[in-house]
Amino acid sequence: MPAVPASPPGSPTKGKSLKVRAIIKYGVKTTTLTIPCGDGKKTVRWLGVVAAQRFVLDGAARGRVRQRERGHAPGAAQVLPRNVATLTEQFAHPDALVKDVVRDGGDVFIELDAKVALDAKNAPTRSNWQVVAFKRNDEKGRAMALADEYAKREASKAIASMKVEMIAAAAEDKKGSRMRELIHPQLLDTQHLGLAVEKVWGEMDRNGLMKKWIRQPRDQERVKRCLANHYLQLCELFKYYGASVGSVDQHLVEFPEFSAFARDAGVYGGPKAPLDHALLAECFAEACEQPVTHVNEAHMALPQFLAGVVWLAEVCKHVGRSHHHQRAELEAMAEKANRERSLIARRAVGGAGVSEKLERFLADEVEACVHKRATQLIGLVAKQHLGEQRVLARFWERHVDLRRVFATYLGMTPDDAKARDAATPLLSFANFQLLVEDSGLLEATGPRDELTRREVRRAFAGARHEVDHEAPHPLSPKKPLGGARRRAPAAAEQPADRRSRASSASKSSRGGGSRSGERKARQKEEPDEFELLSYAEFCEAVLRLAMLKWASEGHALDDSVTKVRDVIAMICDRCQAGR
Repeated sequence: MPAVPASPPGSPTKGKSLKVRAIIKYGVKTTTLTIPCGDGKKTVRWLGVVAAQRFVLDGAARGRVRQRERGHAPGAAQVLPRNVATLTEQFAHPDALVKDVVRDGGDVFIELDAKVALDAKNAPTRSNWQVVAFKRNDEKGRAMALADEYAKREASKAIASMKVEMIAAAAEDKKGSRMRELIHPQLLDTQHLGLAVEKVWGEMDRNGLMKKWIRQPRDQERVKRCLANHYLQLCELFKYYGASVGSVDQHLVEFPEFSAFARDAGVYGGPKAPLDHALLAECFAEACEQPVTHVNEAHMALPQFLAGVVWLAEVCKHVGRSHHHQRAELEAMAEKANRERSLIARRAVGGAGVSEKLERFLADEVEACVHKRATQLIGLVAKQHLGEQRVLARFWERHVDLRRVFATYLGMTPDDAKARDAATPLLSFANFQLLVEDSGLLEATGPRDELTRREVRRAFAGARHEVDHEAPHPLSPKKPLGGARRRAPAAAEQPADRRSRASSASKSSRGGGSRSGERKARQKEEPDEFELLSYAEFCEAVLRLAMLKWASEGHALDDSVTKVRDVIAMICDRCQAGR
């Protein structure tokens, strides 16, 4: 016959009295007694006293105390309960009813005074429970005892909560560490920024351009240090504006995109802006080392973009001139068609070194640009948050499902994708866009959770590391492929409807047919490694999608943890169900 389940507090089994199992501790001795409590409406103080009396009587009923045990045997008058506790409460209030603190058949822990301790006045020292239970006329003493007991209870809860948090943190750390090991090339590493700037500087000065602009070697070193201090921020600006216009070449910046950057920085397009269209075109052409007449066909990679920033700083931040004279000199420079004469004229402007001008330009104009696009320029914050254990743990919790989705949109089996290194470029933008569409992330349920296709492009472009993962240091620029382009494992393995959607998505993302013939020719080529996402880069792109969909200026880490968890769930659940 099955045992009758324990009744909740206050509900003894009908027809029976409530019984509790009293586990009584007296010094080193422990005894268990069953004590009937009637309907349970007696107090805990009563239970403690009865348990003490039963303990004494139980000892007396077992026989006569031998002479050598007299000093250790309790007397009926001297034994009092020191404390009464339950499984959930270390201090059961003496005035509480038994039925409110313990179930029928439940355990109660009763500690008896094995010896009476005396204070300095030879008065018995009472426990908090004894003060509340037996000093009925000492309201102040009772209040102090209760306050002390409640403080102990809160401290005990805090310790227990801390232990739970430590266990949870250890579990999070384990998950995060495993994910960190998997995608470590994608994580932020600032130890090699100087070396990265040196390599980019080599590209900037490949034809001696920097030596022409900056004559003093000491000033060149200062400029490189300044670029290293702002390298990550400038890289994010380059990626942001490179993905502003829908195109396949999202790792390049064209003149309209560079103009948008100059406009946001406040140096072009406004009534008080120091640059006009002609001078900005001169800047773009000189940075790309192309004739001014070819600015519409030229494009900037990261080294040329940084050269353009140096050019803007050198022109816009010279000192010792009034706005009127500055504008007049800049207009005079814009009229000169010969680039070499323009360089000579620009070096004659102002007395400050290029490094000082660059530092002030980055602190004023570029910082204003970053502030203007605060909710969209989430790259540096995304990099920082991706390195946090809690964010990495959210990825590891759904890592198997997420990698299966990644493999599905490559046309591979999960085992084939798993065999590839996490840093191997695989996923094309067209397939990435299909994945986002299938996940429902483009669907908006309110004004604050909208994700646009332009933001999808920016998430894709911003997540690309653009470094050589096989290099001894993680910030080496990727090496060119020598003309051999790596094909994306994309449309060939997709169903027909997927291929048509990918084609239409790619066309819609390119902004129509207003591009130049060179751009159109480049669009027809297969994407190379610069235009493919590895699994590690895909994880960062997912985090960027989460931060862009629910945009905020604060970018708190707790918010990012919640956002990326929700986005991962949408991708894993919907994309797997749809396939």
